[in-house]
Amino acid sequence: MNDPNGLFFLDGWYHLFYQYSTVGPAYRPISWGHAVSRDLLRWRHLPVAIRRSARDWAYSGNAIVDHDNRSGLAKGRRPACLAFFTNSRGSRTPAQHQTVDLAYSRDGGWRWRRYHGNPVADPGRRVFDAPFVFEFPPDRSFRMLVGERLTPPSGPPGRFSVYRSADLLRWERVGQIGPFGSRTEIWEVPVLVKVPVRGRARERHWVLLWSIVDRTRGGWTSTRYLVGGFDGHGFRALRAGDTGRTLDYGADVYAPLVWSHAPGPPTLIAWMSSWSYARRIPPRSYTGGPLTLVRQLALERTPRGLELVQIPHPALRKLRRRPLRFGPLRLRDERRPVPLPSAAAQSFELLLSWRGDARRFGVRLRVGPHEFTEVGIDAAGEYLYLDRRRSGRVRFADHFPTVLRAPLPPATARVALHLFVDRSSVEVFAARGRRVLTAQIYPDPRSLGLEVFAAGGEARLDGLRLWPLRSIWPEPTQGRRSPSRTRAVRRRRRML
Repeated sequence: MNDPNGLFFLDGWYHLFYQYSTVGPAYRPISWGHAVSRDLLRWRHLPVAIRRSARDWAYSGNAIVDHDNRSGLAKGRRPACLAFFTNSRGSRTPAQHQTVDLAYSRDGGWRWRRYHGNPVADPGRRVFDAPFVFEFPPDRSFRMLVGERLTPPSGPPGRFSVYRSADLLRWERVGQIGPFGSRTEIWEVPVLVKVPVRGRARERHWVLLWSIVDRTRGGWTSTRYLVGGFDGHGFRALRAGDTGRTLDYGADVYAPLVWSHAPGPPTLIAWMSSWSYARRIPPRSYTGGPLTLVRQLALERTPRGLELVQIPHPALRKLRRRPLRFGPLRLRDERRPVPLPSAAAQSFELLLSWRGDARRFGVRLRVGPHEFTEVGIDAAGEYLYLDRRRSGRVRFADHFPTVLRAPLPPATARVALHLFVDRSSVEVFAARGRRVLTAQIYPDPRSLGLEVFAAGGEARLDGLRLWPLRSIWPEPTQGRRSPSRTRAVRRRRRML
């Protein structure tokens, strides 16, 4: 598994597709896997939606619901669902000609077929990446962003082509976003979405998200965003000269995508890994990575202008068990263990509130005899950090053992940290969601300790609340066989 693809909401179901190898746990011929959820927490896997063939692979893209039947592909009252993807024929090489292809569903997104008129767009170039299609209300048409050719380090900076269509089947190039940024960057997976401003429900601005592979850093990946205006042909940042801000300061957020047609604020999920080591993560029989927690997006006014905010989706609260509380507590150049039952120590949500003048303070997670992951505040450097150098298994890749840092907004008297810890991941939210750090970790399953610490002075822990989290997966049933995938799919279709 890698990139999430084709996210849309219809008939009470959240559909999620993803890059998936059907021939084993390796990066081989790629198809679109498929899962659905009612609540964005518990997912049910379905048969492969867009299957690769002997001639081509189905790379990343997105999906929308054609509510007005502009494509003419619907039959009856139910709207057609349209998935746009990069068609790669045989393999993915710099000399390869790729196209934008279409698959569609007439039964609400459960079964898919390829459009007989493919390709729907041919950029006339070699390798590019991940079409993103969305409605553009000012002229009652649609737009599609397509990544330009993936260039070597000596090539031009990245950019996205803008295409227009009235019927979602015939597309013409009408504009361009970029180029800007470094020549060493490969641009991928564009997203363009309107995001509301906190406290001003009617004020919305376009936000451009895109992912980057830096070839000079061994394939290190990251995601950036810009806030600005989009006129249907080009994008202009609100701040002159702005070339992008960091979406997530961790190592493991890539290819984020938002759900089309979903209720509420824009809702995002991303691949939790990095191409610099995705093919080597433990266990070695596994390739790829999980997906992040679902997050809602908002904009917040700051001295630096509008900044993007990521908020853990409120649905996650349904997983909370009875909370554990610890503190208040004063610490001076010391560590204190937090009593934590072993059953609660692998998957939990954690809120901490700090104040003081210590040089460093924070929390150590998954503590064992020889390992821990440290999340803290460096007051001297004014940054939030996540140190995974001694987090467990780290030697499988040169880029994995590292300290990840996020600059903090101007200092305040109180610092609040909001963490989600799972068996192999940590997601940290600070500064009301303006700073986020996401990282994979691979600790010994027996490393279940939790500690708070202060170094270089005194810090006060005003309070700590910890919620053990329920699993999103159903408990195994003793003596009973689970229904087959086919029977489960039939049952869900009868519910529609």
